[in-house]
Amino acid sequence: MNLREQMAALTSAVKSIVDTAAAEGRGLTDDEVSTIEAKHAEHAELKGKAERAEKAADMVTKLVGEPGAKGADTGKHLHFSAPAADVDGKSLGERIATSGAFRKFREEHPSGVDGETPVRIKAKDVGSARDVFGAKATLVTGTGQPRNDVQPGYRDYTDPARNYPLSLLDLVTVGNTDSTSLEYRQVVTVTNNAAIVPEGELKPLSDLTTAAADAKVFTYADGFDATNQFLADEAALATFMEGAVRLNLRNRIEDLLLNGAGGAAAPRGILNTTGIQAQAFTTDVITTVAAALEKLAATNANPQAILVHPSQLWKLRLLKDTTGQYLAGGPFSAGAAPSLWGVPLVASYRLAPNTALIGNFSTVNFLEREGLSVLAFNQHRDYAQRNMVYVRAELRAMQLVYAPREIVRATLAAA
Repeated sequence: MNLREQMAALTSAVKSIVDTAAAEGRGLTDDEVSTIEAKHAEHAELKGKAERAEKAADMVTKLVGEPGAKGADTGKHLHFSAPAADVDGKSLGERIATSGAFRKFREEHPSGVDGETPVRIKAKDVGSARDVFGAKATLVTGTGQPRNDVQPGYRDYTDPARNYPLSLLDLVTVGNTDSTSLEYRQVVTVTNNAAIVPEGELKPLSDLTTAAADAKVFTYADGFDATNQFLADEAALATFMEGAVRLNLRNRIEDLLLNGAGGAAAPRGILNTTGIQAQAFTTDVITTVAAALEKLAATNANPQAILVHPSQLWKLRLLKDTTGQYLAGGPFSAGAAPSLWGVPLVASYRLAPNTALIGNFSTVNFLEREGLSVLAFNQHRDYAQRNMVYVRAELRAMQLVYAPREIVRATLAAA
């Protein structure tokens, strides 16, 4: 919904509260009064934003249409935002390159622009978080066989269409939200007291302990450099965007999912979430991971993957037995991603070299609030003088960790 639609929804919600109280022949309760006050404050904030946005749009309209304004007759002065064109059957890069905003830029400047022309292009809603994350396939074991005991989590390691490595993003659950903030309950402990009891005796009662948690929407963004002339080449732009946008934004999202500090400035990542289990180093890496898996078994959690730094992954892949044979398969063997104790290994540069995360990452939710937008502009450092533009991709979303007890942080080296 746009700002005005959100205001109308708030007004409708308040009216519904008042109408309900009137129909029941009573006054407003304290909770209803508090709700109305909160919605009134939110309505006032949205109204201020809407009025500023409408005023700015009116200023732009007058500026572009002003007689004698620089570039007013050629469209060079300003490039408008526009949503993507038809997205059916198009890759993410093609959606960006063929969006209304980028198409208009190419029509006006088929050979690019010089350093004297301000550039500002914004393609809105050209994709979703699912487009950035990529399609998912059945989780596989170290032998390449499907694992029926594990919830589908990430793509086949041998997929030739994949041009980026497996990551945490292929394990988490991706969805959508209409809210800017949410309160939810995290599962802390589960006690299963199921039993067979004789007729007439008290039936057992299992226990579930939860803790209050909250999440709010943040902007996940990253950028890269490009030339003005490059923006004028649709085919090259589509190919480049398909890789660059996906890679840059995936890297940023993965970092925040793992290491986000929480609070007002950033979402709270897994490593900073209260309730994840800890496993100290014991004997060696393989024994430590086994101990972590034992902790997960005690919680009835299904481990999806073992997330490690690439350096740690290669140490494991290079382990040999007493006869000199590689334990994880030789350098010329083909197949799926390596596994440890039957659980696939996934690399992440966002983890410290001696830290591993083991568990069920599908309990981590990434909920999209606003779709992917791409902005290109040269009002950045000395880019205009160098015929360069800065391209930024961003989307708005929130992240939640529903069952931190199903993830173990393991230390893979002695202190």
